[in-house]
Amino acid sequence: MYKEPETAFAVFNFTGESTIKIDDILRTAVLWKRLSYSKEDVIASLLRDKVFMTRDGTLDFQHFKKMFFPHFTMMMTEEEYAV
Repeated sequence: MYKEPETAFAVFNFTGESTIKIDDILRTAVLWKRLSYSKEDVIASLLRDKVFMTRDGTLDFQHFKKMFFPHFTMMMTEEEYAV
C-alpha cells in the first residue's frame, strides 16, 4: 500500500513521537477499509509475529522498517560493499 517506510510510519504516528503503539495501528482507517479481520485477530498477529513484544509495547521507526520494509534494510552501504 505504501512504497516508502517513512510515509507508512507517518500514517500510524498520530502524536509525532518517535514510536507507535498497537493502538495507533488499530485506529488507522486504511486497515479497516481494506481488511476484513477482527481487532483481536490483528492484535494476535502483531504479537505472534513479534512486531510488538507486548500488548502495550512500542515500535520505533527502525524496527518498523525492518518488519514491514525489509528490502530497505537489506541494502548494503558503500563501506559494507567494499572488499
